[in-house]
Amino acid sequence: MSKLDGILKGKATQLNELIQDATQFIRYHRSAIESSPLQLVLKPAVQDKWGPCLLTLIGHGGWVNSVAFSPDSKFIVSGSIDSTVKVWDAATGADFSTLVGHGGRVNSVTFSPDSKFVASGSDDNTVKVWDAATGAYLLTLEGHGSYVTSLAFSPDSKLVASGSGDNTVKVWDALTGAYLLTFESHGRCVTSVAFSPDSSQLASGSWDRTVKVWDAATGTCLSTSEGRGCEVSSVAFSPDGSYLITNTGIIYLLAPSENNLLLTDLQQSPNDYNNLGLKNEWITYNGRNLLWLPPDYRPECSAVTARAIAVGCGSGRVWVSTFSFS
Repeated sequence: MSKLDGILKGKATQLNELIQDATQFIRYHRSAIESSPLQLVLKPAVQDKWGPCLLTLIGHGGWVNSVAFSPDSKFIVSGSIDSTVKVWDAATGADFSTLVGHGGRVNSVTFSPDSKFVASGSDDNTVKVWDAATGAYLLTLEGHGSYVTSLAFSPDSKLVASGSGDNTVKVWDALTGAYLLTFESHGRCVTSVAFSPDSSQLASGSWDRTVKVWDAATGTCLSTSEGRGCEVSSVAFSPDGSYLITNTGIIYLLAPSENNLLLTDLQQSPNDYNNLGLKNEWITYNGRNLLWLPPDYRPECSAVTARAIAVGCGSGRVWVSTFSFS
């Protein structure tokens, strides 16, 4: 069905709609089809309007703490309090591989930009690196004095940065596992880390309500900004490296010449950043509430692409929705 959808895309609207219905039907009834394929003859009618949930990924034995899409959007990785990491096929929901090795709950998972590696951070104070294609264990990065909360690969996939409950950020060689640098200045747990697009800088957010930008090569703290009285749980660079976006709804404009950060309201941001998002119990688009989420579907963690959202729930399930905007 996926191949047919790709072949027909933009060529035959009615046929495309039929293929999309068939694909959604298979996804929706996947578990029943796999367990009793001969029962397809008793299939229910195709719904006039499908719900936004494309897939529910079932397999973890507890709370899902972290989810991420692969850069090509073909796979989803999830980490759970059951100490496992799972890689899923984003198109079918199939359990592609289960990565076992951590001695505590998994708090953070991410793909490398080249999609070759998966990194996971855990309550066992370690980062593990896995082969994304085979699920094979490759490396363990040890050195943090407390649980690992967040991870980021550099854009060239050569470095891994980790944030921890020990209030530090560490940088490692992703290929050899060699420890390279420790960034120390935060007063509380580091909750999020992100590399700039050119890999020259690293940003970190913390429960100490600050965002810091570091020289990735030397570990020098270049700038610090208060998070307007809020604990910072998420940071990300803009594609051109000139902005930082945080969970507080603030965009930080980098001003290297002044060696500080200029705060700007999210509503005044460039259109590039007005797209899909999650805010409390809502999926948002262009900063406006789009879809209300019932309690059972609200995120403990999430990953967002231009057209899709993956959400990890306290039940141990991951659900995926895609959106089409005209």
